[in-house]
Amino acid sequence: MKTFILSLAITLGTATMASAATQLGEAPYRYTTPAAQWAESFGNHRAVLKIDKPADVVTLNYEWRRHDANVAERQFLIIDAATGDTIPNVYRHAVDNERCIISFGPVTKAGEYYFYYLPYKVQPGGGFYYLNYLPKEAAPSQSWNAQRLQTAETAEAVVTEVQSRSNFDSFFPMEIIALQSEVDAYRKANSRDDSFYLFAEDRSNAVRMRRNLPLAWMAQPQGAIFTGKAAPNEYYTFQVAVWSPTQAGDEISYTISDLRSATATIPASAVTCFNIEGVDPNGKAFTKVVSVPAARVQPLWFGIDIPASAPAGNYKATLTITARNGASHSLPIEIAIDGQPIADRGDSEPWRHSRLRWLNSTLGLDDTPTSQYSDISFNGNRFECLGRSITLNKDSYLPEKIDSWSNSVLSRPIAFVIETENGVKRLKGTFEVQKVTRANMSGQWKAQDADLEITADLKFEFDGWINYVYTITPKRELTVKDIRLEIDIDNRIAQYVLGAGLPGQDMPQSYQGKWDTPEKTVNE
Repeated sequence: MKTFILSLAITLGTATMASAATQLGEAPYRYTTPAAQWAESFGNHRAVLKIDKPADVVTLNYEWRRHDANVAERQFLIIDAATGDTIPNVYRHAVDNERCIISFGPVTKAGEYYFYYLPYKVQPGGGFYYLNYLPKEAAPSQSWNAQRLQTAETAEAVVTEVQSRSNFDSFFPMEIIALQSEVDAYRKANSRDDSFYLFAEDRSNAVRMRRNLPLAWMAQPQGAIFTGKAAPNEYYTFQVAVWSPTQAGDEISYTISDLRSATATIPASAVTCFNIEGVDPNGKAFTKVVSVPAARVQPLWFGIDIPASAPAGNYKATLTITARNGASHSLPIEIAIDGQPIADRGDSEPWRHSRLRWLNSTLGLDDTPTSQYSDISFNGNRFECLGRSITLNKDSYLPEKIDSWSNSVLSRPIAFVIETENGVKRLKGTFEVQKVTRANMSGQWKAQDADLEITADLKFEFDGWINYVYTITPKRELTVKDIRLEIDIDNRIAQYVLGAGLPGQDMPQSYQGKWDTPEKTVNE
């Protein structure tokens, strides 16, 4: 015999960037965002080209420094900025993640041109993107072919800037890769005897690449001091990326000293590494093993809980990262604290990433509703919270009616269906309330017949979250054809859906979702 435990849950409820040369001193181009967005179908990235004269063949040597996969499989479009005309022929000499060398033509006049290299199919509406990039362009025509490249009059296209359709789309600076030659030179200048390297990064530049190093890091010597600015009462965050070029860095751990200024101290206990430690959804502290695979980058996010009473000053500490094999490297850190206290810890400005501390929140775990929520109301088979009410079927104790601000969500009662070789089970059960507080109600529903014994542990919470955990125990050998939850929703009220295997989208007329993992089995 096997007992199956199933868990069901129902929930109610344009700027221009500074030039790369200014930022890094090494980037070959300016990275900008235009005042007006171009057509989405061209993709989110382009190089702006200057061509000084008309020519049958124009050659472009573009050091695009990309980390994405299959860069040579995307369609290339060369478009006259003045007329919108497309150059008909593109010949690829060499295309890889570091560089794109192509010829194109004919170009009938000098001027500005756009090179789009990531055009994609535009998806109508919103939700999960299910289309793809456009495939490679057609080969050059017979009248403009590879042989002509050797004899025709040629010109050179010069990249004047690299643009993204919006700031959100920009690759700069954290997705502009360092060339392999630059990485080799960096390792030679900052030898670590095949051990790992540390790169500190401000919270405004989230580490995005795991297989490549940003060009920006090539200007950061190993052991250089990391400086940041914070305000009193801010939850200040920053990153330390661990890069292990040749061997894995197993079981990364950290220590940090107290942060001391001339007049005050912030204890080391105020520092958290969210990758390594935290508080789980049940409010219990945990630690986690983090390892860095060879030739990979592992970003570590740190947070410092700065008290509102922290006096202005430069607070200094030493952060040390250690691997299980004993390899250990340190970073000096200096945080300048100044200004007025931030009332909301920085949470209203997402770029500060202060909300990371919410991962360790225990808010809502006690028996008191959080601020702005009201106490629950539970009476017999009716549950109410914050303008919503759920009426439970007295036999199944599943919702038979859900009203949200006077709108009826269900078109018929929710049904938990067990279908055997003899048909659908029609079990009627009893419910026992186990606990009722201001914030939640819990209890157990039980039902049985000659074939099965079923229990469901229920919990209703003040924010509208409802959880059912079913345990189904057969009393004899039994063939079960299907176990399913049937939810009929009035799509005049609930027009959108998310979950049960669906992305955020319009409510479908019908949908059959499946559990994406096997059910948990006990008592075998």
